[in-house]
Amino acid sequence: MRQTGTFNLATDDNAAYIELPYGNKAFNMVIMLPHESKTTQDILNNINWNKLTFSPRSINLELPRFKTECQYELQKQILPEMGMIQSFTPNADFRNISSSSGVYLSRVIHKTYIEVNEEGTEAAAVTAVEVDLTALPNSNPTDFIVNKPFVFVIRENSTGVILFAGKIGDVKE
Repeated sequence: MRQTGTFNLATDDNAAYIELPYGNKAFNMVIMLPHESKTTQDILNNINWNKLTFSPRSINLELPRFKTECQYELQKQILPEMGMIQSFTPNADFRNISSSSGVYLSRVIHKTYIEVNEEGTEAAAVTAVEVDLTALPNSNPTDFIVNKPFVFVIRENSTGVILFAGKIGDVKE
């Protein structure tokens, strides 16, 4: 996908960042392209959104189409690390939502999907909970060519909340 236009651009010691606005401009996708001697892990380890200053620039953008999906079982590590432990044991107390005794959560699955192509971005996320009984401007355009591994996020602009995040490791033409 190729496009020339005005986009917000920022840089730091690790990467160049470009904001791609969506429709009503309430959301954007930020593509994070590591500098020559840096990696996507350098970006993830060091990103500081408060120190990035985006400014409008004329950009020649080349971005590959990509699609990615992933699935996490949140009960294995993420939710217990946040303190949600008892819900996954036979000692769970769900009497306010079930008249059966011995009800507990057996699995919490979070699945995400994102596809970026010439028509735009399609993204979805769903979390399923399983319950058992006892027993996720310059005038000269600047080139922003995404031809190596990169990181992306989709953010809500007014709050900065990240709705989706991903790392693309293999870019093919």
